[in-house]
Amino acid sequence: MIYDEVIENVWIHDGLGSPAQQADLAIQAGRIAEIRYGGHFFDQLQPSLEQSRHKTKGHARSPGMRAKERVDGMGMHLAPGFIDVHTHDDAALLLQPSMDFKVSQGVTTVVTGNCGVSIAPLPEGELAMPLGLVDVRGNPRFHRFQDYIEALHDQPAATHAVVLIGHSALRACTMDRLDREASASEVRAMQALLQHCLELGAAGASTGTFYPTAAKASTQEITQVLRPLCQCGGIFTTHMRDESEDLMASIEETIAIGKTLGVRTIISHHKCAGPLAHGQSTRSLARIEEAAKTIELGFDVYPYEASSTMLLADRAALSRKTIITSCPRFPQYEGDDFDQLSRDLGLEAKACADYLGPSAAVYFTMDEADVDRIVTHPQSMIGSDGIPLQGKPHPRLWGTFPRVLGRYVREKKLLSLPQAIRKMTGLSAARFGLDRGPLPRGRIAIDAAADLVLFDPQQVLDLADYDQPEQASRGIEATWVAGQRVYTGPVLAAAEGSSAGCRPARPGQILSGR
Repeated sequence: MIYDEVIENVWIHDGLGSPAQQADLAIQAGRIAEIRYGGHFFDQLQPSLEQSRHKTKGHARSPGMRAKERVDGMGMHLAPGFIDVHTHDDAALLLQPSMDFKVSQGVTTVVTGNCGVSIAPLPEGELAMPLGLVDVRGNPRFHRFQDYIEALHDQPAATHAVVLIGHSALRACTMDRLDREASASEVRAMQALLQHCLELGAAGASTGTFYPTAAKASTQEITQVLRPLCQCGGIFTTHMRDESEDLMASIEETIAIGKTLGVRTIISHHKCAGPLAHGQSTRSLARIEEAAKTIELGFDVYPYEASSTMLLADRAALSRKTIITSCPRFPQYEGDDFDQLSRDLGLEAKACADYLGPSAAVYFTMDEADVDRIVTHPQSMIGSDGIPLQGKPHPRLWGTFPRVLGRYVREKKLLSLPQAIRKMTGLSAARFGLDRGPLPRGRIAIDAAADLVLFDPQQVLDLADYDQPEQASRGIEATWVAGQRVYTGPVLAAAEGSSAGCRPARPGQILSGR
């Protein structure tokens, strides 16, 4: 057989936390067709790239593996493609189908529609924030979820997508105002709409009771609206009501909803925001561990001390520093310090936020010890929570996954390489049901999907920062989606005599995990 591609002389990570093994790997028709192992194992970083090259030199096992293309991965590591379990890439999949900000990190699958906010279904007319974040000029709006799914099928992106339905979007489609609890008839209308979306391929639903669009929704409303998830095995993710002083009460509400519904439940971007919450991660993680004994409960995290969402004066009050990231009405203020701008304009914080109009900001509200504790917990998944807006986005949009590998593995030594990779692949695939079916993801094994990332563990590092957030990371040398290479890094490109950057392939599919 002549394979589509063979990647040789690499250290292969299975995505399940096992030590890496030297091997050569063949890709055929979007699947991993063959793996030839060399018998060497390790679960720590090599002392140097030169030593890694020395150990693998002359040990290629693929002379008999014929291929149309070959990649020499000497000194590099091959992992399952990273799964970004928390994104707001709903519109980007159509408007930026190269998904350069994701494939340059090694991300091959994105989960969209988080925090109760999805691009479909949405009503006509003006949208309240944060729904307005998906309605910036030039973004498509889909009243029918079917139209969005058809658009993704007709114009596939470079990455796969797992699509969630936002509870706030359902409310906007069925209620005249969102500053109250839904009536019984409105709940039934939301149930029917969610059921229809699930039948069309949605993987589950998300809530964002932190936001004004759903803050008045009771626990009972949420539980009733999400009932359709029970019949189809859908997943429930939540941006909880409070991640500050009422963090523990919010976790209890999430546990209660998950227990009542009996569905997979994910706490989104688990954090302890603001001084009154600092240090609570010890308690919160212990409570999550206890609850996970009786319900399917997981959580994700991004490796930064700053969060980002719509501009809110009360959130800015909890923040050490607040930076305006997107301000369509006054783009000249993007990148400015919100507190200083308020003083310069002679306005109180709330008046300033109202004056700026629908905007987004970065908030420095977390403590490093809490972030480290959550990132390194054995059951935490990695999700960027990146928002691809105009302006200066949070650097997590471009840097989340290389940051884990570069800072938490190599620099801080808080995680081993297999542990970190499991958080971004095998664990995420298992939580979202992507490890099932005829083409499992999140692992490297025969007949698994050929969603792969090739990287140099000695060089990988996020370069995006708060001043220059739109920078590709270092050390990611190739990304494959469904067996097609969608990104080539500069080192591999130089070795091959090819061009670095995104390739034209758009093999992304819609995945449901059900």
